[in-house]
Amino acid sequence: MQILKNQMISRNNLVICKKKISQTDIFKFIRYASDNIRALDLEISDNVMFTTLKSEDGDLTEVIIPVNGKVKPNGDFEYQPMFRLINAVTIRHEGSFEVIGSTEKKLTEYIEDNHFEPITGPYYVVVRNDTENRDDSIIDIYIGVNYNVL
Repeated sequence: MQILKNQMISRNNLVICKKKISQTDIFKFIRYASDNIRALDLEISDNVMFTTLKSEDGDLTEVIIPVNGKVKPNGDFEYQPMFRLINAVTIRHEGSFEVIGSTEKKLTEYIEDNHFEPITGPYYVVVRNDTENRDDSIIDIYIGVNYNVL
């Protein structure tokens, strides 16, 4: 697996969905959010991303969906004009989502071995998710690191 540094990911015109869900239900939630995006007469314009946010009430999954079209206020979704993560290290996970932890561990070990300082948690970019074959997914994992070396 190749790890790349100095990477950037940028998305515009985003619909944000946050919900407390288990890791095994993430893709069901992404499908639910995507279906609701279409119901709002919006079109998904790029790969869907997600991350886990820590809160007092437990972990929340934040799904970030880039869309074409005008986003109207909605109680279930938030609007965000832009997302940009610069100076990230990334690795590609191919296979079942259930074993993505081993790929993520390789990325965090790389960060530690190179004395990088992580400044974000992992962001997962869903490149491919085959709902019929759960072993056939491609997910890029990005972790932002501090570009200052002191």
